[in-house]
Amino acid sequence: TGARSSMELKGSIVSNGVANRTLSSGDTAWTQSANVTATADTTDKKEGTGSADLAVAAGFTTGLAAYSDLSATVDLSSIDSVKFWVKYGTTTASGDLELVLSSDAACATDVLENVDLPVLVANTWTSVTFGISDNSDMTAIKCVGLNLTTDAGAETANLDNIVAQGQSTSILVTLANALEGEPIDLSEPG
Repeated sequence: TGARSSMELKGSIVSNGVANRTLSSGDTAWTQSANVTATADTTDKKEGTGSADLAVAAGFTTGLAAYSDLSATVDLSSIDSVKFWVKYGTTTASGDLELVLSSDAACATDVLENVDLPVLVANTWTSVTFGISDNSDMTAIKCVGLNLTTDAGAETANLDNIVAQGQSTSILVTLANALEGEPIDLSEPG
């Protein structure tokens, strides 16, 4: 039979990219609009210590229900997706709720992204990830908000852990054999 041999690989993997950017942890109460009561719900949450709980009264119709101003502006120009948890008191159609990203405090005027939320099943936490259609102008996000496009009467919305998803822009793999430190060719033969 033949001789057995082995080779120990040594090396490193380096990933370069953009880190996640938290837009709202949901752990504190948002700023409410008229006919909305915003609190931090420490019981009904997905991550952290709470979720942003928005009790929408029957007197609220449509528009910006609540918002959270960021403590400092966040640059999303090299990020192309946002992920978060949402729960609503009634089943919705796609677009009944929108997540708003704005470069103005209070999501007042310069809304850069209104993202239609997908169909939500009543009283069920749903993980939502959406792509940012154009991030070239998103160099100074100051506010995240929830916009209601349909009047569903008195309902409760919860939002938790709204994070702009970082991504790897390059991965460098370096391998060498343990005996001589010579590079190893990992390309396919042929």
